[in-house]
Amino acid sequence: MIGLKLRRLGLIMEPEPGNPHEIEGTLNPAAARGPDGHLYLFPRLVAKGNYSRIGVARVKFKLLRIETLAPAVIHWSADDWSTVQDAESHDTGLGMYLADLVTNALPEGKQIKFTFYWPEAGHWEGKNFIIDVGSWPQDGSTAKKRGPDEK
Repeated sequence: MIGLKLRRLGLIMEPEPGNPHEIEGTLNPAAARGPDGHLYLFPRLVAKGNYSRIGVARVKFKLLRIETLAPAVIHWSADDWSTVQDAESHDTGLGMYLADLVTNALPEGKQIKFTFYWPEAGHWEGKNFIIDVGSWPQDGSTAKKRGPDEK
C-alpha cells in the first residue's frame, strides 16, 4: 500500500507465562467492540503441538483520538508542558485525519494539554486545549470537553 505509514505503538499481547494453552504463542488477534462499549481481542492461542483455540481478552487502555479536516501535528503534554510529545495525524482517505495519543500511564484526574501545528499552512493554532483524563463512561456517553485553556 503506497502512502501508508505504520507506526508500532507497542506489544498488544503476549503468552501468559505457564499457561499451557498459550505455550507456543498468542497470534493474530481480531478485534470487536462489545455491546458494553469495551474493546475485545480474539487471539489465536497456540498450545503444544500447534493445537489452537480462540481466546477472548478485554482491552484496558486509554487513547485520545483527535480528528481534523487537514493534516496536523498534535503537540501535547500531560505535565503542564514540562515534557512534550508530537503526534502526526494520518489520512483516513475519507476527508478526515486522525492522531492517536496513547495515554495508558496517565492516572484519572490528570490533564492533557495540546495545540495544533498545521504543516500545509505552516502555522500554529495559537491556543491550547485541555482534556481531563477520566474513566470511560459506562453508559457510552462522550467525555466532558473543555475549551481553550479552561480550568
